[in-house]
Amino acid sequence: MMESEKFRVIARAIVLTPDRRVVMVTSHDRDALVVPGGAVDAGETLQAAAVRETKEECQIDVSIGEVIWLREYTSRKRDQRNLEVYFLARPEPGIDLLDRWTLVDAADPRVQREAGLYTREALQSMQLPVYPKELRDEFWDGLNRGFHRVYLGHFEGK
Repeated sequence: MMESEKFRVIARAIVLTPDRRVVMVTSHDRDALVVPGGAVDAGETLQAAAVRETKEECQIDVSIGEVIWLREYTSRKRDQRNLEVYFLARPEPGIDLLDRWTLVDAADPRVQREAGLYTREALQSMQLPVYPKELRDEFWDGLNRGFHRVYLGHFEGK
């Protein structure tokens, strides 16, 4: 690790609906689909961060389940290394989700992102990159057989 390089822990929620769709949001630069998540604040648990980030990014409340994946991610653009912790999550009972919805940034209403529900087939045929890429196949297989590969490896980003 370089002297100036930063390190942060990120909690992410793979929100699975009862009809086996996952919640995805467009990335900030809108060039990929990602699961909700973000940095863990000082004094915050990983689970609490995943709940908070999902609420901030998707406006939905979730129950956090088991950790299913860990991934290292290096952002050259930010000179930063990340450890991403992926939780399986479920929407809280009584929440009705639309197929797609628009998210408006409270600090800057001009900034908008899209969120939506995606099936395995939709993610497999998606033209945009999907992160983590394991959501195209491995995730669904893990739901059926159990998640045996926890560490996803190291990913070099922009």
